[in-house]
Amino acid sequence: GTRFGLNRFDGYEFKVFLPDPKNPYAIKSQSILTLWNDEAGNIWIGHLNGGVSVLERTTGRFLRFPFKEDNTVDWNTITVRSIFQDSRGNLWLGTYNAGTIVFDKDYNRIAHFCTTCTPDNRKLSNDFVFDFEEDPGGRIWIGAAGRGINMFDWKTDSLHTIHSDDPDDMDGFAKSLCLGTNGNLWVGTEGSGLYEIDLQGLKVIDRYLPNPQTGEGLSNRRITDLVPDKHGKLWIATDGGGLNYFDPSTDEWKHFGYRPEFLNSLNSDALYDLMDSRIVERALQAGEIEIAPLAFMRGRTLTNAVIILDEAQNTTSMQMKMF
Repeated sequence: GTRFGLNRFDGYEFKVFLPDPKNPYAIKSQSILTLWNDEAGNIWIGHLNGGVSVLERTTGRFLRFPFKEDNTVDWNTITVRSIFQDSRGNLWLGTYNAGTIVFDKDYNRIAHFCTTCTPDNRKLSNDFVFDFEEDPGGRIWIGAAGRGINMFDWKTDSLHTIHSDDPDDMDGFAKSLCLGTNGNLWVGTEGSGLYEIDLQGLKVIDRYLPNPQTGEGLSNRRITDLVPDKHGKLWIATDGGGLNYFDPSTDEWKHFGYRPEFLNSLNSDALYDLMDSRIVERALQAGEIEIAPLAFMRGRTLTNAVIILDEAQNTTSMQMKMF
């Protein structure tokens, strides 16, 4: 997703999808802020000042969301920054300046959370929403701009704002959320560093900031994305500090950044998005990604596939011809 359309790479070339006023099944807007893949393989697209488009996997058509009449906002001009589906099948849309709008699995609007919404259990702390996460208890955490973090509990139909004791109180325009492996929630802020929340006590138990004296710890306070790995470690993208790899069990940090003297370093210290390792794991389980020794590739017929050959310098010229 880019500011200039949706790009699809098929292994050989890119195809760019752009709006077409003459085609009702074209993408709604060229400026894209977020992508989300549903269980049916459809791609949901959140636009800047353009609402939501849905690319149908079976037909290749772009549909306009919502599919049913809804006057909550102007869906032709609203900015949708984040899209999330919870374990109940509900669809959560995070917007710029209109809070969070929730649809059930049949695409009926069931809730709207915003600073001016009523009653009080729908009143959000800020109307700019960047990320969502669901904890093991089914509660939905909402990463909105400003101080604190919001949490909605389905069981009690109540919305809570969790604060930290430090003066910054998780302040920042954008927030990134992810679950840890020890009953905790990680909150990355764009300006106030990294926070850890105990999901049982519903309180902040730790905060991580750069240490300018030693150069250890978090490399930059401006966190743009968080991704956990299966070992409980945390990958942290920052805007200006490159990539961090954090092991909470040992409090060990590793930094990866732009180094002009190294050919294989990152090409920039400004990072904005990381692919969730769980997406790769699900693709491996589904057989969409396969890892195979080269010897096992003989006789294979491959269509609509992208092949990556590792350690190609160790192959023979005949083996290279397979590709």
